[in-house]
Amino acid sequence: MRFLHLVTVIWIVLTVSGYSEAKAWRGLVPLKSTRADVERLLGPSTGDPPRYYLSEYTAYFQYADCRCGEKCNNATWNVAPGTVTLIRLEMKGVVKLAVLKIDLTKFKKWPGDEDVPGSVIYKDAKNGFAIEAGGEYVSALIYGPTARDEHLHCPRDSTKAESFKSNCLSTARSFESGVLEFGYRHVVLYFEI
Repeated sequence: MRFLHLVTVIWIVLTVSGYSEAKAWRGLVPLKSTRADVERLLGPSTGDPPRYYLSEYTAYFQYADCRCGEKCNNATWNVAPGTVTLIRLEMKGVVKLAVLKIDLTKFKKWPGDEDVPGSVIYKDAKNGFAIEAGGEYVSALIYGPTARDEHLHCPRDSTKAESFKSNCLSTARSFESGVLEFGYRHVVLYFEI
């Protein structure tokens, strides 16, 4: 059992260590890959939001419902419907942040879930990558749009933001002029980096 845990940790380190060059997870890139790409790689999803139960983590995907200006609740990015907008990997095992060997000086640190004492989010908006952690342990890795993708971001509409908030279990929070916002419907509804 200890050997299996060690192999899992090594695999996670190797997967994450090249994040800044790849900006992708298993070849899937937010705002470029589609639901068809995800299903070709992982098969049909389970549940809502779409998820995959893998040995090292549970992978959640968010897809665009429509383009900017079209009527829907999830017009956040001006990409075709079915385009991946977020990949969230929730850890299954115990993974220490130090084991990932990521230079956190490139990240901004934000308070995490207010219901979880010590929860923080390390965000690298330039590369579209975030780490959710509690104390010295990682709870999730999040791959989202990069700073270069900002031109695809839909303009903010205050009436849409209010309707969005009413559909969430927790209200959206905004840090640094809206660079990081997220809300939850089940687990993840939307997350912008």
